[in-house]
Amino acid sequence: MLVGAAIAAFAAASVYSAQRHRTELTVLLAFVVLLLISATVRKRFDIWTFSSMESGDRYFFIPKVILLWVLGVIFSTHNIVWYKYAALVLMVSTILLNAPRFAFFPYRDFTWYEKCPEIRRG
Repeated sequence: MLVGAAIAAFAAASVYSAQRHRTELTVLLAFVVLLLISATVRKRFDIWTFSSMESGDRYFFIPKVILLWVLGVIFSTHNIVWYKYAALVLMVSTILLNAPRFAFFPYRDFTWYEKCPEIRRG
């Protein structure tokens, strides 16, 4: 979450200094910030035991993808050279840091379908 917030802060600074696509990128960044806030609230750290990260990243997948899009637009359209290369470094590092854990495992079957009649009965 902190890395995502730092990337969003960099993206916000570069969007502020950008001349093209400022409105679109601002809307995307606002959306990412809202998603990060809502995902953090939804995560419920007060009841999370920190012993298992199973399915924990699902709340932050969409903000990560949108930030990659924003960084790609910054890289391809920004006029200031160091912003372009900082965006490129962030894109590459994001992909490399997430690559070892990039795997989708099927969720554990809790046999909820078989319990539906009992749940409906209360």
